Amino acid sequence: MRRLEVNTFSNIVSKLWSTISIYLFVPLYIRYLGETAYGLVSFFATLQAAMNLLGLGLSNTLRREFAVGDDQELKNGTRKYKLLRSTELIYFGLAIIIFAICAFGSGFISTNWLNVGNLGEKLVSAVITLMGLSIALQFIANLYAGCLFGLELQVRANAYCVAWSAFKSIGSLLIIIYIKQDLILFYSWHILSDIIYLILLRISILRNLSFEKNDKWTFHDIVNIKTILKYAAGILLISFIALINKQLDKVIISKYLTLTELGAYNVATTLGGLTTILPAALYVSVFPRFTSKVTGNSNNSKLKKEFLIINKLSSICISCMGTFIALFAVPLIYIWTHSTIYTNALTIVGPLVVMAIAMIEYQEISYALALAHGNTKINVIVGSAFIPLIAAATWLGIKSFGLIGAAVVYIAAMTVQTFVYQYMVIKKYICDKPLAIILKDTVLPIFVALAFAIFVRYVISHVTDSAIFQVILAVISGGISLCLSFGILARKEVKIVIDRFKNRS
Repeated sequence: MRRLEVNTFSNIVSKLWSTISIYLFVPLYIRYLGETAYGLVSFFATLQAAMNLLGLGLSNTLRREFAVGDDQELKNGTRKYKLLRSTELIYFGLAIIIFAICAFGSGFISTNWLNVGNLGEKLVSAVITLMGLSIALQFIANLYAGCLFGLELQVRANAYCVAWSAFKSIGSLLIIIYIKQDLILFYSWHILSDIIYLILLRISILRNLSFEKNDKWTFHDIVNIKTILKYAAGILLISFIALINKQLDKVIISKYLTLTELGAYNVATTLGGLTTILPAALYVSVFPRFTSKVTGNSNNSKLKKEFLIINKLSSICISCMGTFIALFAVPLIYIWTHSTIYTNALTIVGPLVVMAIAMIEYQEISYALALAHGNTKINVIVGSAFIPLIAAATWLGIKSFGLIGAAVVYIAAMTVQTFVYQYMVIKKYICDKPLAIILKDTVLPIFVALAFAIFVRYVISHVTDSAIFQVILAVISGGISLCLSFGILARKEVKIVIDRFKNRS
C-alpha cells in the first residue's frame, strides 16, 4: 500500500493545486477581462473536452498497458517503447486534425454559434484558432502524462503538471495586468507553456523506460497497436458518452444563452470540481494497482476487500464535500468571483450543479475496477441508454427554464446513471447483492452528510449574514461532519487503514 498512498497523496496535491489555482486566477481573469470575455475563456474548456475525445481511447489504453509487467525487463520495456512511438505518431496526426477543425471552424463558431456580444466576431475567431493550437499541444501532452501515470511515476508526473499550470496561469495573469488585456496574448502564452510541458514529459518517459537501445522503432511496428485496438475503441466510446454527460449542457447553453450565462454556469461547474479532488486522485492511484492485481496472480478476495474499503471512504468524502459546498455555493461564489451578476444567476443553479458533479464522482472507483478488468461494455451500455434522454431533456430544460432547467436535468440524469452503473459493476465483480452495498456505501453517506449540512446551513444563516464568516464556519463544520461520518459509517475501514500505517512504522 506504500506506493498507493504516496501516489494518492501526490495526486491530491496536484489536484488541490489545480483547484486552488482556478480559485486564485478565475476572479482575476473576470476582473481584468470582464464577464463576457471570461465566458469565452470558459468556452475553451468545453472545446478542449470535445477535441480531446479523439485521443482518449488510446491514451487511457496506453496508461493501462504501461501498468502491466515489470518495467525493468528489457523485453517488456521495449514493447512499451514501441507502443508509445506507434501511438504518438497517431496522436500527432490527430493533433493536426484538432488544430485544423478549430482553425477552419472558428469563423462558423464566432458568427453562427456563440453570442459574442461586444468582443467582435473577428477577435473571437482568432482566439478560437489559438485555442485549437493549445488544445492540440495538450492533447499530445496528455498521452505522455498517461504513460508516466501508468509507470506509477505519479509524483514526477504531478510535479510537472503543477509547474506547468503555475507557469501558464501566472504568466497569463501578468500579461493581462501589466502588458495588455488581450486574449491573443493570453493564449499565445498558453501555447508557449504547452510546448515546454510536452517536451519535458517526453524526455522523462524515455529516461525512465528500460528498453533495447538497438531495437529501433520502425513504421512496421505500428501494427502492434492492433493488440490494443479493441480496448481502445471501447474507451473511445466511453469517452464520447462521458463527453455528452459532462459537456452537452454547456454546448446547448453556448448556443441558446449568452456568454455571460455560460460563464456563470461554468463557474458553478468549477466550484463543483472541488468534489472531484479525492476521487480523481484515488482513481489515478488505484487503476494501475487494480490492473496489476487483475492481470497478475493476486488473490481476488484481496482485490474485492481493497475495492470496498477505498470505495466507501471515497463515498464518505464525496458526500461531505458535495453537500456542504452545494448548500454554501452562493456565498462561496460571491467571495470567489466578486461578481453579483454570476452570484444572482447561480442562486438556485449553483447548488444543483455542484451536487450533479458530486454524483458523477461516486462512479470513479467502480470505473477503475471495470477498466482494470478490461471491461468497457458496462460503460457503453449505461451511457448509451442515457444519451437520448439527456439530449432531449437538456434541450427542453434550457429552452423552457434557462440555466435552472439545465441544472435540474443534469443532477437528475447523473444521479440515476451513477446508481445504475455502480449496480452493474459491483454485481459483476464484487458480489451478487450490489444493492445492499450501494445503500450502505453510497446512499447512506449522502443522507448522513446532507442532514449535517442542512442543519449547519440553518444554524449559520441565523448566526451571521457575512458571506466570509458563513464560509469559514461551513469549512469547520464540514471537517467535523467528515470526522463524524467516518466514525459513524466507516469505523472498521478507518481502523484497517490506521493499522497499515502502524505496521510500517
